[in-house]
Amino acid sequence: MALQAFSRTFPGELECDILERLGQRDLLSTFLVCRRFRAISGPLLLRHIARYRVLVDEQGNRTHPLLPKAYKVFARLIQDSEICRHVRYFEVPTDFRPYAVPPDAFRTMWLSMTNLVALSLCAKFIIGFDWGLEDIYFPMLRRLRVDSHSLCPSLITLHIHSLTHLRLDDNVDVPPDDTQPASLTHYHGPLDTVLRFSLHARTLQVCAIYERDVNGRAEWPSLSPLAACHSLRTLMVDLEASEADLLHMLKDCPPFPSMDILFLAYNSVWSNHYPTQPHLQKRREPCFHRLLAPFPTTTRIAVLASMTAGTRSKTAIG
Repeated sequence: MALQAFSRTFPGELECDILERLGQRDLLSTFLVCRRFRAISGPLLLRHIARYRVLVDEQGNRTHPLLPKAYKVFARLIQDSEICRHVRYFEVPTDFRPYAVPPDAFRTMWLSMTNLVALSLCAKFIIGFDWGLEDIYFPMLRRLRVDSHSLCPSLITLHIHSLTHLRLDDNVDVPPDDTQPASLTHYHGPLDTVLRFSLHARTLQVCAIYERDVNGRAEWPSLSPLAACHSLRTLMVDLEASEADLLHMLKDCPPFPSMDILFLAYNSVWSNHYPTQPHLQKRREPCFHRLLAPFPTTTRIAVLASMTAGTRSKTAIG
């Protein structure tokens, strides 16, 4: 984005005849108005490179279709680092190909985003490519999403103490450092990570545990550390585990004191009374009294069980 000068200069009477006649209070008011206008107009520089637009469909619902050529967002920010300070919410476009961009250009862009509040790294990152994120710190960052294990782990550890929202893919490993998410309120990601965070995440309100890759896991850990989060209101557990494994995870859990919404998804056990007729198999009902024992205050409950991954039969109560 090239900054263009005004097509004509300010008239002389504005500066010589009008402003010089203003009193101290009027000059101060004019100064504050101009400064406010500059603060408002700055972010508008990014209107035409937004990734999504809001439309209303035939049913009256809002839709967010992707704008064409969204990859130009990256190119525009790399070319002009001056506008990077106006970026507050940024998602890496999935169709961006960084082969011709040097790592120093990325690092300059990240360092210029001093007002970044939310960062979503959900693109298909290229393994081995340097995105310039090593030891980058965003002072205003509060929301972070990381879907690629090829990114530098320091991005999470440097910001975990100030993040309020964190979303990780199930293949993202957080280094076993002494991380203390003191401000974390929303978490979505692997089980082991949130169990480590639960010792310090006293403000956690929404927790979504999602794991699909369970190869090599011999035993599932207990969910009892999450019960120490007294502010936890919503818990969603979606695992490729059996009902017996889930009951083992909940066996030693103390009551969750403030739980309102509970969602459990696991692999069901089927009773095959008709071995030669699979379509007549009878599904064993979940053991509700044991599954729901640690959640006495929950008012909205959903239990989903399936025999195979990706196909779940829903049983909702409450």
